[in-house]
This record gives sequence, C-alpha cells and structure tokens, in this order.
Amino acid sequence: MVVKHDLSFSKEVLSVISLKKSNIQQVFSWQSFVLNIFGLWYRSPADAPKGCTLQRVRHFIYLILIIPATPISLYLVVRSLAALSGDQAVADKEERPVVRALALLPNIAIAIRAICVILFLSAGHIDLRGLICELEILVGSTIPKEKLLRHLSRWTIFNTVVVIYCVGSFFPVCVLNGFHMTESLELATNGSVMLKPFTLEIPVWAYVMLEAMFSWFPYVLSQLVLLCMVTSCLMVFDCFTALNNSLTALEAKMPGVAGKERQLEAELNWTGSCIELDLMTSEVETLMNARAGLFHFIERLNHNLGFVILFSYLSDVVSTAGMLTVLVTHEEQSSVSFPAKLLGTIVFISYATVLYIPMVLATESAGHTNLILYRITMEGYALIKAQVGNGLGNVLADFRLLITMFPVHLSAARIFHIDRNFIVASFSLLFTFAILLEELLGQMSVKALIEQASNTSSLLEAMLGNSTNVSVTSHGGTDGL
Repeated sequence: MVVKHDLSFSKEVLSVISLKKSNIQQVFSWQSFVLNIFGLWYRSPADAPKGCTLQRVRHFIYLILIIPATPISLYLVVRSLAALSGDQAVADKEERPVVRALALLPNIAIAIRAICVILFLSAGHIDLRGLICELEILVGSTIPKEKLLRHLSRWTIFNTVVVIYCVGSFFPVCVLNGFHMTESLELATNGSVMLKPFTLEIPVWAYVMLEAMFSWFPYVLSQLVLLCMVTSCLMVFDCFTALNNSLTALEAKMPGVAGKERQLEAELNWTGSCIELDLMTSEVETLMNARAGLFHFIERLNHNLGFVILFSYLSDVVSTAGMLTVLVTHEEQSSVSFPAKLLGTIVFISYATVLYIPMVLATESAGHTNLILYRITMEGYALIKAQVGNGLGNVLADFRLLITMFPVHLSAARIFHIDRNFIVASFSLLFTFAILLEELLGQMSVKALIEQASNTSSLLEAMLGNSTNVSVTSHGGTDGL
C-alpha cells in the first residue's frame, strides 16, 4: 500500500504533535515563554472551553497591554505633526520644525510597529506554534537523523544569541535616548514634563514608565515574533542545503548507474529495468515532495507573517532616519547626544539589514536546487535519449517545472522580496539619506545662523563706527589748517 504524502498538514496531526514539546519547539523557548503569557504564541482550539481561567488571564493581560499603548502611539503621532507644522508649543528652543519632527520619528515608529504587530497577530489568529510544528515535519523529512542533534544545537545557540542581542541592544538605546531627552529639554528627574501640544503635565518618572511599559516592551514582543521567522528561515536554509546535498550525491551516482545500464543492455536476458535507476527515481520523487513541503511552509510564512516583516522593516528604517537626523544636524545638544544617536543608528541599521540574512540564505539555497537538477539531467541525458531512463527523466522534468513555476521567495506583504539586493538597497538608501541630511540640514544649525548673524551685526557696527571716527578726524584736521 502506498501512502500519498499530504502537504496540507491537517489540524489533527498538528494537534497531536503540539501536545508534547518537541526538540524543535525548544529552540524557540524564549519566544514561546514570553509570547504565551499574552496569548500570542498559539491559537486556542475551537473545542477549548471558552471560560477557562488561563484563557481569561491571558486575555486580561493582553488588554492591559494594548489599551494604554494605543493612545500613547497616537499621541506621539500628534506631537510629531504639531512639530512639523511649526507649533511653538511643541518646538523646543531654536530647532527647525522639520528637524524636530524627524527627531521624533524613532519614538513614533517603535510605538506604531508594536501596536500593529500585536493587533495583527491577535486579529488574524496567527498560530505560531502550528507553524513550528509544520516546520518540525519538514526538518524530519530532509535532514538526516545523525545530523539532527548538531543542527538543533546550532539553531538553539543562534536563536539565543539573536534574542539576547536584540533585547540587550534595544534597551540601552532607549535608556540613552531617555537621558538625552531629559537633558536636552532641561528637565529635572523629580520634575514634570508637559505633554505638548496639550497643557497636561505629568512627572518625568511617570512619563518614562509609561513609555517603557507601553511602547518599549510591546516593541520587544514584536521583535520576538520577527526573530521566530529569522530562526525558522535559518532552519529552512539548512533543510534546502540538506536537500541539495542529497541531489549532489545522486549526481555523483549517475555515471555509475549509466554504466550499469549499458552493461545490462549487453546481456541477452535483460528485462529492461535497473534497480539502481528505479531507486534513484524514487529518491528524486522523495526530494521533490520535500521541496514542495518547504515551499508550502514559506508560503504560509508569507501569508501569516508577511505584514510583520513589512512593519518591522519600515519601523527600523524610519527609526534609523530619525537617529541620523539628530546625529547630522547637532540641534539637540546634550552630553549623551552623540553616543545615544550613534548607537541607535548602528542598532537599527542592523535590525533592518543583518537580521534578514537567514531569509536571504534560504532563498538563495532554494534557487541553487535547479542548477543541480540540470547537472543530473545532463549526466543522465544518454539514458533518457535512449528511452531507458524515461521514469527518471519525467521526474526530473517535473521537479524542474515545480521549481520554475513555484519559486521560493520571502516577501514583506507581497510588496518586496527579501534577497541580497534588498539588503544592499537598504544600506544604499540609508547612506543616501545621510548625505542628503548633511547637504540640506547639516550645513548650519539654527544656533550657528543666529551666532553668525550677531557676529555680522557687530562687525558692521564696528566698521560703521570706525568710518565715522575717521571722517570726524579728517574734518577736524582740515579746520585747523
């Protein structure tokens, strides 16, 4: 009896697998622990009791997080628009409105990204644990068992490192920028801050606590969701690499199979079949099914989490632009302005580019499969032409057609693909933006213009005074004569 491989991954199979925490799920232990507190890790089954205590607690924690975070993000948008319009109630000191509005972009991007990602996950009923269970099936069907333990250790270390880096680099940036804001606005630690353009005042410590709880922490949650995709793409890359290695091994066997075929043809009692050729055809079919499963998983990632990539990338690029604005124009002066903005620029650039490297590797490894299939076809072309290896030729043709018709691409909400050109274009975009800032806004700050204007006025007054004295002296000398 032949069991047909089903790529739909039924809910019954996934539910049975998810009952026990597998080795693959332990790779994502950081994300599962934190996101599960807020009910963002998995979707409750349809037959689960609606009034269970744990579900109510998660729903309550989620509401506590999302309800205050929404008005905070909206307030930051209003404040930036008011600064852009030149409202004196918002513009601090002599800063230009456009510079002040660009300086507020990181806070706005961080808050809006966190809200959008969390609402998208909850409204779309995204089941992250179900995606991991599907990935576990693919890993088991592509990576040899003797190498699986080594890969699990590598994935766990990678996921731990990127989580520690993202969390450990984000909070120092927030703390340094908090000190920079307090010093640049000349606020005392025990004083109060006015929520411009409104007339409401709150203590500085309360403002910092609100921003940390309902802006910074939700951003970390959204970053953990993105890191699930990053680690998953590293696992997909290893799956494609194992698949390509299997195809390369078949390519190495092809000359021997062709020689065996010619030897059998010379025999009088040859029945027209070769065991080695049939085994090779079966192996290629198995690898083709594995590649179809990987494509199905990537498409689920694009469908369920493509907007997460879009929100994350745009917010990190916008945050980098805001940091570069203050770094170039020097209009927000404080003792920590340079290290705060420089560190923020480096961190957010790495978020917008380096984090996506596993996605690029997975895409490129998937594209390399077609080249190996072409080489296998050329090695066995003599058999196919002699109509001996028709079965293998048909399977190879179907495999190449599958790769051509259904290429593997990780996309951000179907707007752009994550590939090598994407990373290069991101660096070029930010570098060009920095040059434009230097040319348009960084030539001379407002304070420098005022100082230059005052120095020019003093120089003109001195010149006029000297010319008056000279004229008076000349007239006096003429009268004496």
